[in-house]
Order: sequence, then C-alpha cells, then structure tokens
Amino acid sequence: MLGLTMHDGGVCIAPSLPTDWPGCSATLRRGNASIAVQVERSQDSLDTQVEVDGVPFAREAIAFPAEGETRNVLVRIGQKTLTRAGAPA
Repeated sequence: MLGLTMHDGGVCIAPSLPTDWPGCSATLRRGNASIAVQVERSQDSLDTQVEVDGVPFAREAIAFPAEGETRNVLVRIGQKTLTRAGAPA
C-alpha cells in the first residue's frame, strides 16, 4: 500500500491506499538509521506532494540518513491522484 521500492540505495514511495483509508504510516530501518513515512489524503491539493524533514522533495529516491538518525517523510495524496486511481474526488 505504501508502494515502497529501493532505488540507488534510497527508498521510492508510490502509495496506493484503499479508498476508505485516511492514511497510514511505516518506519523503515537499515542498520541504526530509519525513515519514518506518514501517508495522508489531502483535500487541499490536486497533486501528490512529498516532504522530507519538512522540506518539499521532488527527486525519485529518499536516501537513508546517517547511522542513529531518522528521516521524516510526509506524503500527501492529492485529489488528482485519487481521481486517476479511480477513487471519488
């Protein structure tokens, strides 16, 4: 459901939530480093938006942080994405 794949040592996220789910979360770990992923639906945006540690992110893969650190990822699924996936807008 989170659509997680590894690419060039980083994580790509392409969520596809069931239409009745408001969101979900997961924590990925590699060694003592982690990526905390929160996915939520957005009523305020048409496009899906990704933030990494509070900063807009437009690249493909999210790199793991240094050992002992956590990278926080927020994915807001936009209305255009929901409509394209066949869910009601």
